[in-house]
Amino acid sequence: MISTRMFELFFRARVAAFCLAIPSACGPAVAEGLTADQKACADPGPQSIAACDRLIEAGVSGRDLSITLYLRGDSRLDSGDLDGALRDALEVVRLDPAYRWGHYLKGNVHLELEQPEEAIVALTRAIEIEPDFAVAYSSRGRAHLRLDRTAAALADHNRAVALDPEDHIILNNRGVFFWATQRDHLAAIDFAEAVRLEPGFALGHHNLGDANRSLGRQDAALAAYREAFRLGSEDPILLNDLAWTLVLVREFEEAEPIARLATAKAPELPEYLDTLAHALMGLGKQREAEDAFAKVIDSGASDLIEDYQESLAARGYEPGPADGKDRASLRAALADCIRDNCQPLVD
Repeated sequence: MISTRMFELFFRARVAAFCLAIPSACGPAVAEGLTADQKACADPGPQSIAACDRLIEAGVSGRDLSITLYLRGDSRLDSGDLDGALRDALEVVRLDPAYRWGHYLKGNVHLELEQPEEAIVALTRAIEIEPDFAVAYSSRGRAHLRLDRTAAALADHNRAVALDPEDHIILNNRGVFFWATQRDHLAAIDFAEAVRLEPGFALGHHNLGDANRSLGRQDAALAAYREAFRLGSEDPILLNDLAWTLVLVREFEEAEPIARLATAKAPELPEYLDTLAHALMGLGKQREAEDAFAKVIDSGASDLIEDYQESLAARGYEPGPADGKDRASLRAALADCIRDNCQPLVD
C-alpha cells in the first residue's frame, strides 16, 4: 500500500493535469481543483475503484491514465483483488514503462502473491527510474526478507528510512524486519516512532504491543493493544492478543467479549477458543469454560493439549498420560481446575 503521506504528495501534484485531461469535469464548483470522481479515485476505499472506472470511461489519457490505473490497482490490492490489481499494474507498465509507480504497484502485488523474486525485479526497476524512491526500497526490503536475505533487506529498509524518516509505514516496515529477525528492542523503537508520527495507525499500535510483550513490558503491550482496538481494528489476531494479555493481568470481564469477537471471526482456531476458555474460567463460568476447553481438546490441537496436561499435572491434578489419548481424565482434571480457577494453563 502506498503510504498516506506519499499518496497526498503524489496526488497533489496531479491536480492540474487531471483538470487539463478532462476539462469538462473541472468547473468552478470543483473544490481544490478536483472533481468528486477524482477525489474519490485518489482516496483509498470502496468508492475508489468505481470512481477510477468512471474517469477511464470519460477518456483520461496519457500519464493521467497511468495514474488512474495505478490508483485503481492500489485500491484493488487493498481490497484483496490481487488478479485485478496485477492487471492494472501490467497495463500501466505496458502503456507507460517509464512511470515508476506502475512498477512499484506490480512489485507490491507480487509480494502479496508470495512471489518475492518477481517483486524484487519490479521494485528494482522502479528504483532505477527514481533512485530516491523511498517506498520502493521499503517494499523491496520486505521482499528480500521473504527470501531470508537479511543483509539486503536491512540495507533497503535503512535506505528507505534515510530518504523519508517521517513516513510511518516505512518505519513500521523496518520494525517488522527487526521483529522478524528477533531484534525486539529495535522493533519497538521503530513501531513507537511510527505511531508517534501517525497516532491513528492501528497496525502500528498492534505491532508495538507485540514488541513490548516480547520484551516483557506487559503494561506497555496492553496499552498498545488497547489503543489499536480503540482505533477500530478488528483483526482477529489483535483481538486474541489483547484478550490474552487481559487474561494474564486478570481483567477477565474486559477479556471475555473481546475473546468472543476473536472466536467469532476465526472459529476454527483453537488458540482463540483457549483464550476465551481462560476468560470464562476467570469469571467463574464453569460450564461455559468447560465447553470451550472441550472444543480445544476436540480440535486435536496437540500443543495446547500437551500444555494443559503438563500444567494440570504440575498443579497436582490428574490429567492422564502425557500422550493426550485419555480425554476423559483430561476433561475431569480440567473441570476441577476450572472450579479452582487455576490459571493460566498455557504460557
